[in-house]
Amino acid sequence: PHAWRELDSLLGGMFTTRDGRILRIAAFGVDYGGHHPSDVLAFCTPRRRRRVFACKGVGGARPLWTWGVR
Repeated sequence: PHAWRELDSLLGGMFTTRDGRILRIAAFGVDYGGHHPSDVLAFCTPRRRRRVFACKGVGGARPLWTWGVR
């Protein structure tokens, strides 16, 4: 539970680059293919509007998001 709370606070944060630019996380994926898929889904599902997604890791050179790419 502590790790999920820590991740949730990081997702809402701002990060500063070395040259002073402010960055925010626009989207985030958590691999649910491991030992705790129900925990990952329980975390990601209520945060979908914030673009936090449960995703399945697949080896190889593939795009992260295949929909909405032009």
